[in-house]
Amino acid sequence: ESQIVRQSLIGLNNFDTEETNTKLAEYLSNPEYQSLALRILSDKKKITHLGDKIKGFLDDPNDHKRLAAIKALTLIDPKANSEIFASILENDKNVLARFLAIKALGQSGDTKYIPLLTKFLNSQGTTPKVKDTIINVLRGAFRAYITEKEDGTYQVTTHTKLKQDKTKPQELFR
Repeated sequence: ESQIVRQSLIGLNNFDTEETNTKLAEYLSNPEYQSLALRILSDKKKITHLGDKIKGFLDDPNDHKRLAAIKALTLIDPKANSEIFASILENDKNVLARFLAIKALGQSGDTKYIPLLTKFLNSQGTTPKVKDTIINVLRGAFRAYITEKEDGTYQVTTHTKLKQDKTKPQELFR
């Protein structure tokens, strides 16, 4: 029976109807199939009505379910869920969850999270790989200029700030 349900779930990924989404919601309610359903949901684009159900998995002790829920919420609407991603970045102990939250905050495009990302960029506990991801998000999503100071911390300057200060980008690198 487990294999039949698994094939059924995988098959649902190819259809985007109300019936399909209802069936996925049913599988989300079954602990035996939650992880697989969340993985499939994280590949679907039109699952907004399942957002509240998916948010319920963010507190799950199972890392796989939490990570799949983060991916699904990123696909649903990264900007609408940006507060959730900021909370994950600040509070979740799982490095991969924080990594996904960083990427989701970049996809949100919400500049109010630049100080939070900068805080983690300059945090002693942030690994080099996570720092690289933060730098890429800041540069790519927010078009920020990042310079490393002598003390090893980073200064992040956005395009908007440069215009306000009338600073030329090349002046940051002197």
